[in-house]
Amino acid sequence: MSLSLRHAPKFARCVAAVMPALIALGLVTQSTEVRAQTAQMTAGVGVDGRPIDLSNIIQNPKSASPLRSTAMGLAPTGKASTPQEQQAFDTFVVFRIAELTWPPGDSRDTIDRRRQKFKSYEILRGTGLAPDQTLHDRANQLALLNLPGLIAKADYPMDARYNAMLLLGQLDKVEPDAAQNKPAVPLEGAQQILLQAARTPTLPEILRIGALIGIARHCDLQMGSTNRKAFADEALALLKAKTPPQGYSANGFHWARKQALAMVMGLSKTGSETANPDFVQAIAEIIGGDQEPLFLRRDAALAFGFLDPAVVAAGGKVKPADVCKAFVGLTSAVMKAGQPRFDPSAPVDLSKPEDVFPQPTEDNKTQFANAVAYYLNCIAVGLGGRDAPQPRRGLLKALQPADPAFQHATTLLNTHVNALVTALSKPNPDSNRLLSDLESKRGPFDAWAEQNQLLAAPAGAAAPAAGTGVAAPAGPAAPVAGTLASPTAPRQ
Repeated sequence: MSLSLRHAPKFARCVAAVMPALIALGLVTQSTEVRAQTAQMTAGVGVDGRPIDLSNIIQNPKSASPLRSTAMGLAPTGKASTPQEQQAFDTFVVFRIAELTWPPGDSRDTIDRRRQKFKSYEILRGTGLAPDQTLHDRANQLALLNLPGLIAKADYPMDARYNAMLLLGQLDKVEPDAAQNKPAVPLEGAQQILLQAARTPTLPEILRIGALIGIARHCDLQMGSTNRKAFADEALALLKAKTPPQGYSANGFHWARKQALAMVMGLSKTGSETANPDFVQAIAEIIGGDQEPLFLRRDAALAFGFLDPAVVAAGGKVKPADVCKAFVGLTSAVMKAGQPRFDPSAPVDLSKPEDVFPQPTEDNKTQFANAVAYYLNCIAVGLGGRDAPQPRRGLLKALQPADPAFQHATTLLNTHVNALVTALSKPNPDSNRLLSDLESKRGPFDAWAEQNQLLAAPAGAAAPAAGTGVAAPAGPAAPVAGTLASPTAPRQ
């Protein structure tokens, strides 16, 4: 079975996306084979290896209510007092996992909501905040025993398998507690399962990307040292690849690299696994790649702001001056936002700014302004400005003030990027004024870039190499769902 991903850059990194939404946005092609996957999980396995039969609940759904009452009654203490309570808890946990594969009871009973019941509403959150962690740890054990089998079974519904993969990536040894300002500590036992799934070419790419979403989440949290290098190696392999690896479509490959960039950001905040000139080269090439999707170039610019400045300064195959030119090229593309399409009948291409940022109207003017501002904010972070991570990193931190590239990067940030963000952030934007502001800033920017020979020659009219072009579904040149990113979201 092959699933074709059509990506859009604004999709929640908090992994709230589920298969029906992906299908509705055109991100996944729902084939007849996918629609025919209707098998249901009717049994699971307990911690002791014995089967847990769910046929009674399937035949009599109301029988789940007393199980829930018992399990949720145990949650405040976090432990079971009798074998009967333990058995009821185990059965309820496996029921909630198996329920991912069962037909919905009503329009509100979505697969996404069922996953949230397991993670945030009932089992893991309820037991994870208890004084005793026995049941929380047991629920994690049951999840590790039962989720991989659900994910692997090809005749289960794909949205169930995808949500099971997302849930696997959301398992935590320590649950987050906002009231106590306590961050999550991811469950190490899930990491090798996720990594193996991401590396399995015969697994549908949507499931591999779901595994990468989970890995990116682990990288962003307080994960231990055991799998950090393996995660960094996987991210680097995806970022260095010039064509889709086995099992990936071109668009699925872009989604995978998007998650690889998120992995780089997370690992860079807490360790040195990304302190490698190969990361600098791979990310800089994406920033400067005019046939890459703009959302990927944007995320690469953001990720660059997390790299070790000493490694950037040391140079390698890509010098800091080359990186500066890549940032100038990306800024030039973003500044073309709102321009008319050269060929209105051509398929939408998310490497082209006129397709990512269609001309603003009174209906979408705020969205347009926020989108352009967010892209520019990501560029600013990569340069070392605005909301850059602390301690401050970015290209400017890697350059000496006497270096001409330092002066160019400073001018790019302060004179062009920051000034345009300020203009776009004015309250009550007017669609005509947005275009005039962009036009007024683009003229001086182009003159400055040309005078300092900072813009590479355009890529010409040749067709993009395999895996680099970003085609969207054929049709009228309408805004592509999810292409306009909110400036308030740090990343997806």
